[in-house]
Amino acid sequence: MNVRPLLLLVIFVLSCASSQAQVTITAADMFNETGSYYLAYANHFDPNDPSTSFPCSHLMGAVGGPQLWDFSNGPTNEVSRFDYLAPSGADVAEAFPEATLAEQKSTAFEGQTKTNALYFSQIPGIGRKVFGFYDPEFSSLTPTNVFQPPIVDFPAEIRYLDTWNTTFTLFTTIDVPLLNVSFPAQLNYSSVFTVDGYGTVDLPKLGFGSALRINEAQTIAIAVDLDGTGDYQNIETDYTRNYYWLRPAHGIVAQLNSVQSTAPPPSDFDQATAFLRMFETNHKQVDSGTGIHPVTDLVVSYSKDDGQVLLKWSAPAGTRKFRVEYSSDLSSALPWTALSTLDNQYYLLDASSGTKPKFYRIVSLQ
Repeated sequence: MNVRPLLLLVIFVLSCASSQAQVTITAADMFNETGSYYLAYANHFDPNDPSTSFPCSHLMGAVGGPQLWDFSNGPTNEVSRFDYLAPSGADVAEAFPEATLAEQKSTAFEGQTKTNALYFSQIPGIGRKVFGFYDPEFSSLTPTNVFQPPIVDFPAEIRYLDTWNTTFTLFTTIDVPLLNVSFPAQLNYSSVFTVDGYGTVDLPKLGFGSALRINEAQTIAIAVDLDGTGDYQNIETDYTRNYYWLRPAHGIVAQLNSVQSTAPPPSDFDQATAFLRMFETNHKQVDSGTGIHPVTDLVVSYSKDDGQVLLKWSAPAGTRKFRVEYSSDLSSALPWTALSTLDNQYYLLDASSGTKPKFYRIVSLQ
């Protein structure tokens, strides 16, 4: 096939961004550097007192968007500090040899501070790979919990309507203080994450900004070894639903966790065990590619064998939808005419008819 450059003008431009456009969250928006931190207000929930759960049905909003999540007001019973450290700076780092970062959470309530840690690595092009956690509150007898296998809970790029799954198993100990007994336990976790909302989130002290809402439906199958033989017997399956709000250059800025129950919580559950709201951070304001940027590396080729024109281009970070437009006269005040909206990075034109040359441009949409 004889292919030569096509002698026509092709313009690629930055689209006019709509105020209602959805953002893309990338790895650069998350916390990946040692020395970074954030502070969050939270309610105080006592697992032994269900009445301490927080009414929340008015907060989560709806599916879709754009919408406003007003988290500027809420409970301040607890203050949690999240510090990002080298694993050696946190407890039991030796249990997670592949982790390159530890998220250490310190929560203050009525003069007491409780600490736990999550161990992970940010893998380029993949996302946040989590290896497990250390938490004496989760189990005083086995506070170190290794995920088998590790999971990627937040991918390297997250967009509205994305969905993904995670599955892991951990072995721990269930303590029954009233009976003065404990049992080895196997917990099998599976989650379905769906980015089901977009809009604007308003935070205390930090103000407002664009955000995505992630809905996690989690299933926990619980099995115990009652006689110490290594034979685990299923005793219960529990369910939770968790919402996360992610904002560019801030990562996870808010979180709502449902009460764990033996039936899947509805999407509009009315009581939360946790409601966290970020109010301070030193996260660096980096260009994470969350805006709308022009395409690059545009190549135009013509085949005289079949009279077709091939447009190819490279997508800017965080962009995966484009519109091909044309105009017959750049000096005209007439608007550009849309040819097609695409999810791919090429477009074929039929130029065999020998009609008047046109001017083309590729517009980044989202």
